[in-house]
This record gives sequence, C-alpha cells and structure tokens, in this order.
Amino acid sequence: MREGTFDPDRMIALLISETEKALSEGYPALRVTGEMTWVLGGLPGSDRLLEYEARLNTEVFPKYPCLAICQYERAKFDPAIIKGVIMTHPLVVVSNRIYRNFYYIPPEKFLRTKRDEAEVGSWLENLHQINTAIDALRESEEKYRMLFEQVMDGLAVADVETGILIECNEALAAMVGRDKRELIGQPQRILHPEEQWVGDVTTSFKEHRGEKQGKVIETQIVTKSGEVREVEIKANAFHLHGRTVLQGIFRDVTERKRAEEQLRESEEKFRALFNQSTEGIYLHDLEGRILDVNEMACVQSGYSREEWLGLTVFDGHPSQSTTNLSKDEVLRIWSEWTPGQRFTFEAEHKRKDGTVYPVEISKGIVRYQGKNAILAIVKDITERKRAEAELQRRAEDLRIRNEALTRFNTVAVGRELRMIELKREVNELCLKLGEPPRYKIVTAPQASDTPPEERV
Repeated sequence: MREGTFDPDRMIALLISETEKALSEGYPALRVTGEMTWVLGGLPGSDRLLEYEARLNTEVFPKYPCLAICQYERAKFDPAIIKGVIMTHPLVVVSNRIYRNFYYIPPEKFLRTKRDEAEVGSWLENLHQINTAIDALRESEEKYRMLFEQVMDGLAVADVETGILIECNEALAAMVGRDKRELIGQPQRILHPEEQWVGDVTTSFKEHRGEKQGKVIETQIVTKSGEVREVEIKANAFHLHGRTVLQGIFRDVTERKRAEEQLRESEEKFRALFNQSTEGIYLHDLEGRILDVNEMACVQSGYSREEWLGLTVFDGHPSQSTTNLSKDEVLRIWSEWTPGQRFTFEAEHKRKDGTVYPVEISKGIVRYQGKNAILAIVKDITERKRAEAELQRRAEDLRIRNEALTRFNTVAVGRELRMIELKREVNELCLKLGEPPRYKIVTAPQASDTPPEERV
C-alpha cells in the first residue's frame, strides 16, 4: 500500500517475511493487528480484500506461527463487506465475546468462481452441523440432568459471586432434611452451621472459588433440625447461561468419621495395653516375621524393638526346640488356626546373650492391616519354675523323713508290745503260784459310744 495500491500477493509475502524474521530473532511467533478502515479510502486493489482474507487462511496461518486480528468498524462498512469478512474468518469477536463462526467458508470453497453456490453449500452443511450439535447438547443435558438427580452424593450449583443456590438435587435436600424448594434461591450458607458463615457465603465456599477449587474440603453441614453432620465437598467453577457458577459435590462422611474415631480409640487402647503390659507381647505374621513387640518383650529377650523387627520368632528359640516340632510343622499348624482360637503352652526362649529361660506362651490369630497375624503373650516363668522345683525338693525331703519315722515307729511299737506281753506272762505265772501280780499293765482306752459318766 506504500505505492497507493493494495496487492494481496505482496501483503502475504510481507507477512511471511516478517514472521520468518521474528523467528530468526528468537521470537516464538508474530502477532499482527490490522485496522481495516483504510479499505474505505477506495485504494486500487481494495476490491480484492476478501480474496486476501481468504488466502491468509490457506497460505499463512496454517503454515507459520503468525496470529492476526482484523478490526472492522461495523457501522462504517457496507453490510456486504461485513458479510464477506464473516465468511472468511473462523473466529469472530463481537464486543468482548469470541464466537466460533458457523458461517465461515474454507478458502478452497470461498475462492471459487461460483461463490453463491459455495455459500449455500456451506450454509446447508453448517445447518446440519448446528442441529447435530444442538441434538448432542440436548442429549448431553438430559444425561447430566439424569446423573444430577440420581447420583447418591449431594449436588449443588451456586452463583460464584453471590453464593445464591441455583440448583440442587434431591440427595442434597435429603442430606439436610429440607425440600429442594427451601434451598433454591437461598444463600448457600443455609447448608452450613452459622460459625462457618462469612457474609453471604461460608469459609469453604470462599476457599473453593479461590485456591482450593477442584480440591476436597472437609467441613460440616447442618440439617433443618439442627443436627451437624460431617461432609467432604469438592467444587469446580464453570459457565452457565452467561455467568460463572460453582458446582459442589457433597459426600456425607459422618458414619465413616465415627468409625474412624472408634477405630482410633480402639487402637489407642490396644497400644496402651500393648505398651504397659507386664508380659512380653509379640506380633508376627504367619511366616514368623516380627511385626511389632512391646517394651517388656525387649526386657525379657535383651533385643531392642528395632532389632526384633529384623528377626523372626524362631530367632528367639533355642536351636533344640522344646516343642519337638520342625519349623515347617509349626508354620503348617499356624496356617490352620482361625480367629477366636487361643492356645497356651510352655516352652523355652533364648535371650540375645544366649541364655535360655522358661516361658508360658498364649497365642492366637488377630487381624492386622487387613491380614491374619499371630499375637503371642509371653510370660517369663523362671521364678515359678524355681518355686515349683523348691516345692518338689521339700516334698521329696518330707517323704524321706516320713519313711524314716515310720520305720522307727514300727521298731519302737513292736518292742513295747513285746514287753507288755512278757509282763502279762509273769503276772499269770504269779497268779498260778498264789502270789499277787508283779506288774501293773495299763492299756490305751478304747473308743466308745458310751458317755464317760455311764462307763463302769
């Protein structure tokens, strides 16, 4: 146009040259803005404007990293020119909105000699595409509506600026004990306890429309009756009918939270009992690998907890097993145990220093991290065994003494009986000789049922 004429060939060559120059200088692309009011000046070649616009879409933009915006002031241009401009641009910006242009005609069709035929063909094709898109959109909306209403989680859509509820499903209404009509049109804060309110919205709503969009937030909702329930909410923003909205998915996790709390309390009780027990406790898998031990197990064995976690229960037994069972036999027996069974027996354990001590073991199956494991409670019975041995020694000593005393009594009593017999014989002889008995014989009184005062 420097020479007062408009030549599409030279303009296209210039754009290609400038793009290549920008690339050689390290720029990733060339951006061009064309203010098209100059066309109204009637320069020679202006009648080739639409040819130029169409050729850009086949000779420049598909081949080079060049972006361009052509600006036409609609009020100043003939509608026929604006119509042609629309047909040669795949995207159209009107005011501040960008539209995908259904009236765009590809260059190879637009540049034909019979342009009217090309326009009609393109419009009919676009008409088919538009209606197909409308049908697909309608089908998509029906699927969305069906999913929206039938999903088990609560769903709510609210204006991202005001927080006003635009839509919700029956699951959310049931979750808070209200009718949908009580919710739609109300601020979304109606779903939450008052301590979470921040103006017309809640803290979780503010977080979701900010840096936590698309993330799960744990919070609370409140029912119409005032019951507070635990929920997880995930929300994302999207455009609906020209405005930005926030769609939230509500999942009631109250029962899960209660179960988790009960599990936590149960685990705390178990851990307290585990650590405070005066007996050694060993937790191992069905192969004998140690999963955990308590402090008393470490005191009994001389191994630290860290050392035990790298050992098996077989490392704590003497090389000569007191059970007279091989390792394979023990593993087989363990595999046949079921939860609820408990077995108690005596055995021997070996300390880290090699000393052996007697123990009483109570073992059974428990569930640990989703698998069967064995919990063994081990009691050091060294003192009990010593006491039993001492009792046995004393019992044996008493038996020997009793046997000796019995023998002594047998001899002594036999001699006394013989003396009494001899005295009787002497007394009988004296009586035969007419003399009085020489010995007074006293015998032990016999048991009688006759009371003492009635005896003669």
